[in-house]
Amino acid sequence: MKRYSGIVAGLISSIAMQSTVADQDRQDQALETIVVTENYAPSSISATAASVTVLDSDALSELNKAQVSDALRTLPGVLIEEQGGAGGLVALSIRGGEGNFTKILLNGVALNDPTNVRGGSYDMNLLNDLEVNRIEVVKGPQSVIHGSDALAGVIHLVTPTPGAALRPKVRFEGGQDGYYNLKLSTGADLGPVGVFVNAGTRDSGEWVAGSERQVDFINAMAAWSIGESDDFTAQLHWLDGDRTSYPEQSGGPRLSVSSALERSNYTSELAALGWVRDWSETFRTDIKLNTLRYQEQTDSPGIVPYTSVPANGTDAVFKQQSVSWVNTAELGNDHSLSFGADYRDESGDSKGYLDFGFLIPTDYRLSRETTGVFLQWRARLADDVDLNLSTRYDDTDQGQHQHTSRLGLKYELTPAFALRANWGQGFKLPSFFALGHALVGNPDLLPEEAKGFDLGAEWQLSGSSVLGVSWFENRYTNLIDFDPQAFTNVNRDRVDAQGFEVWGQWQGGEKFSLNFALTKTDIEVAGSARELEGRPDWQATIGALWVLNSDLTARLDYRWVGEVFSSSLHTGQSFTQTLDDQRQLDWRLAWAATANLSMNLAIDNVLDDNFETSVGFPNAGRTLRLGIQWKAD
Repeated sequence: MKRYSGIVAGLISSIAMQSTVADQDRQDQALETIVVTENYAPSSISATAASVTVLDSDALSELNKAQVSDALRTLPGVLIEEQGGAGGLVALSIRGGEGNFTKILLNGVALNDPTNVRGGSYDMNLLNDLEVNRIEVVKGPQSVIHGSDALAGVIHLVTPTPGAALRPKVRFEGGQDGYYNLKLSTGADLGPVGVFVNAGTRDSGEWVAGSERQVDFINAMAAWSIGESDDFTAQLHWLDGDRTSYPEQSGGPRLSVSSALERSNYTSELAALGWVRDWSETFRTDIKLNTLRYQEQTDSPGIVPYTSVPANGTDAVFKQQSVSWVNTAELGNDHSLSFGADYRDESGDSKGYLDFGFLIPTDYRLSRETTGVFLQWRARLADDVDLNLSTRYDDTDQGQHQHTSRLGLKYELTPAFALRANWGQGFKLPSFFALGHALVGNPDLLPEEAKGFDLGAEWQLSGSSVLGVSWFENRYTNLIDFDPQAFTNVNRDRVDAQGFEVWGQWQGGEKFSLNFALTKTDIEVAGSARELEGRPDWQATIGALWVLNSDLTARLDYRWVGEVFSSSLHTGQSFTQTLDDQRQLDWRLAWAATANLSMNLAIDNVLDDNFETSVGFPNAGRTLRLGIQWKAD
C-alpha cells in the first residue's frame, strides 16, 4: 500500500505545484455534465466527490466499438474477462472485484439476475445494440445509494431523452463471417408527450469458432409534463436472443476434445414508471416503479468425455418488482438533504438437471423482499469544499440486515486542480443459485461485504485537456466460494484489492486529440497464495482522434492487458495457466457524406494479434465492419 500511495502522492504534489498557473476561466470552457448514478438526486460531475467516469454519446460514436464491453475497456479501473467471442459470457470487474460485485442499471433499473451460476454477474453482451446516450461508471462500494450488489461499483446505461429532437435514424452495419447489425430509432412530440423508440436486430457472426449470438430488441420511452410541477416517464424494454459457445472451462475451440456446444436462449422484459413532483422551488419528490422478468434456458454438453462437469441444463425465471421514494430538500447556501425508502421483491424459479447417464434434478424456488431507508446530506462547506455524507439501512424478510455509510469530500485547491477522497461500504445478498441449488446450495450463507477507500486528483490543463490520478484500496469479506470437501457453497475468503489509476485527455487544437488510461491492480486472497482469474495486474489503453477535414475523421485505439491467470478442466482435472499479454490495435474512419448520410469503416485488431482470453479460447482475428447511417432533417 505504501508504494502505491507514495506514487500517487508524488503525482498529486507535482500536479498541484504546476496548477497554480492555471487560469480561472479554464473550468468555464468545459461543458458541465450531470450524473444520475452517484447520488439520490442528479448532480453536476464537477461537484461530486466520488470516482465517476462518463462516456457520452459523442465518445461512444467516436469509439464505434462492436461491443459495449469494448468501450468500457477504455476506462481506468474497468477490467473485462471474456470467454472468447460474442457468444461467450462477459464478466466486468471494477478495481479487481468479482464480476457479480458490479451493479448494472438501465435507466435506473437494476438488471442483475441472482439465479445464474455466476452469482448475479451480468452479461454485458445482452445490451450491445441499445441506443445509449450516456454510460456512467461509479467506482467503489455504492450500496448506500443502490443497495445490494454494488460492492465494487455501478455501471449505468442511460438512453436518449424522449422528444422531437431525436430525429428518425436508420443504421446498418455489416461485416465478416455473417455479422450484421440493423438499428432504427426515432423521437416525436405528441402534444405534451415526448416519445422515443429504438428497435433492432443483430447477428454477431462467427468471429471465433463456435461462438455466436443473435438478438432482437425494442426499447420505447415516453415523457410528459402536467403543468409546471409534475413530470412523468415510462419505459418498455424487450429483448430476445440466443447464443452458442464452447462450455466454460472446456478448453474452447483450441483444446476441447469435443466440438459439442452450449446453447442458450433468453428473453428480458422490463417496464418502468416515474413521477417527479416539485412541491416548491426547494422541495422535490421522485417516485419510481419498475418490474423486470428475465428467463434463460441453457443446455450444455458439459466437458466431455470427463464427468467433472457432466451434461447439464437449466430453465430459470427471475422476477423483480421495485419501488423507490426519494425526497430532496434544498436547504440554501448549497446544502441539500435527500431522504426516503425503497422496496424490492425478487423471486427465482430454476428447473435444472445434471446428466450422469441418469438425470439428477437441481431445481430450486426462492424469493425475498428487501426494504431500505436512507438519508443523504450534500453541502458546499466553502467556495472550494464539497461534502457528501450518506447512510442507509436494509432489511430482508429473512431477517438479514445491513447498515452502510459513505463519506465523500472534494477540495478545489485552485480553479483548475481538485482533490477527491471517498470512503464507503457495500454488501451483496447471496444469490439464489448459491442459496438454493439442490446440490451445492447453502441456505445459511451470509451477505458478502466490502469497505473501500480512494484518493484522487484531477487537473484541468486547458479547455478539454485533463489529467487525473487516483489510488484505491478495497477489502471484501465473507466471499462465497465452493468448498469441494464439504461439497457446498461457503463464506470463507477475504480479498484485498489495491492499486492506482492514471488517465488523461489532451486536445491538440481542433484537429487532434489524445486520451489514455493506465490501471495497476494488486489482488491478494488473505491467508492463501491463490490467484484470482481474469484480473490482470496491469492494463492500459490509448486512443488518438484526427479530424482530417470537416467531413472525415479517423481514430486509432490501442489496448494492452498484462498477464492473466486462467484455469480449465479440459484434461479432466484442474489445469491452470498464465495467459500471455493481450495487445490489440483498432482503426476507425468516419465520413459525413451529406447532412443526412454518414458512413463508418472499422477494422478491429488491425495487426491480427493472436492471444487467448481464457484457456483455449482465442480472440477474434482481424475483422472488418462497414456501416451506413441515415438521419432525417
